[in-house]
Amino acid sequence: MSGASRSRVTAHRRERVVDGRARSLLEVTSAGKTAPPTRLLIAVHGSNQTAASFRDFTGRTLDDWSGHGEPVVYPESWKRGLWNDARVSTKSRARHEGVDDIAFLRALVDDYRARGVEHVYALGFSNGGQLVIRALHEAPTLFDAAVLVGATLPAPGNLLPMREPAVRPVPMLLVHGTRDPIVPYAGGMASLFGFRPRGLMSSFDDSVKYWVERAGIRHEPRVVNLPRSDATRTTVVRRSFIQDGHAAVLAVTIEDGGHVFPNRHRPAFRLMGRTSADLDIARELVALHRASPE
Repeated sequence: MSGASRSRVTAHRRERVVDGRARSLLEVTSAGKTAPPTRLLIAVHGSNQTAASFRDFTGRTLDDWSGHGEPVVYPESWKRGLWNDARVSTKSRARHEGVDDIAFLRALVDDYRARGVEHVYALGFSNGGQLVIRALHEAPTLFDAAVLVGATLPAPGNLLPMREPAVRPVPMLLVHGTRDPIVPYAGGMASLFGFRPRGLMSSFDDSVKYWVERAGIRHEPRVVNLPRSDATRTTVVRRSFIQDGHAAVLAVTIEDGGHVFPNRHRPAFRLMGRTSADLDIARELVALHRASPE
């Protein structure tokens, strides 16, 4: 993303009262466009992050959306703790206090729908991805497409029992590094480098299978290796599960990638693993939506 793109956006911290609680969010919008937005991207941070720090963690690559007139909203977890997410094993202040994070997401969507937004996309990283997984089950009409980065499906027995009104598959983009030190690519215990276990998780491949079956797709995927830059030291492999009449699922494996958000501007610190510069998640999301039925 060019410096010119970054200069076209502006960021504002806001509050939204939900269930009597003042919830914080960071809204990034175009500095010049006056026409109503048509697409909203809600980007949900991981553990030990804030709305602002997650925006920086992504290399501000999602600012391209705002630079073209479409808002990006970064909601912030309750008291900067863990989200009340999809895992039985989550021990969060939000869950202990009965904070309804799905209601928070719903309120944001309702606000922007009232302003004329037609399509709402959700992106969740790590713990934020687990919140998006919960939303996809409890509120399946909330989003038009979803992105999960570094967030596999909770293992059987660790997926929170949820009443699902009806299965409504939406286009999915799933991204995971094979050397993720927090959420193992092959499945197993999620933890902070072996400390503070966060519960058993499914493997990335089993997670992909779950979302593909949920979408009702029976076709074999089209497999493509994305062009590789000399500096990245990772390889990006995209499996595209696309079938007429079904919501598409794109599964992206970053070989030798870590627990990071792919971008060209800000590699994560070394303990988190390698950051791929060869995947543009915002562009992949737009392509995903176009590949799926309305």
